[in-house]
Amino acid sequence: MFLLLCYGDVARRLILALYELGLLNGEYVPITVEVLPNSCIERDGLDELACKAYEGVIDVSQYIPESQAYKDFETGVYNRMPEMGFNMSAPNEVSVSIL
Repeated sequence: MFLLLCYGDVARRLILALYELGLLNGEYVPITVEVLPNSCIERDGLDELACKAYEGVIDVSQYIPESQAYKDFETGVYNRMPEMGFNMSAPNEVSVSIL
C-alpha cells in the first residue's frame, strides 16, 4: 500500500512511476485523498498510460448527498449550533472554494 497525500499533478507522476515499475499489478495499491477523477489527463502524451494506471488507485473522497432529506438535516444542525455555543453561518451562506 502506498498512501499518497499530495496534489493531483504530483500524485499523477507518482502513480505513473509506480505503474512503470510494475508495482500496480494488484500486489500493491496506491491510495489517494480527494484526487479529481480527470487528474490522469494533462495532454502531455501520457494520458492514456496515466488513465490506465489510475484504474489501480483507491481514492478516498467525501460524499455529500444532494437529497432534500440531507439538506433539511444540514439546516437543522446549523440552526441548533447556537444552542450548543457554536457560531457558524447557515449552509447557504457558507462559501467553499475547491481549487
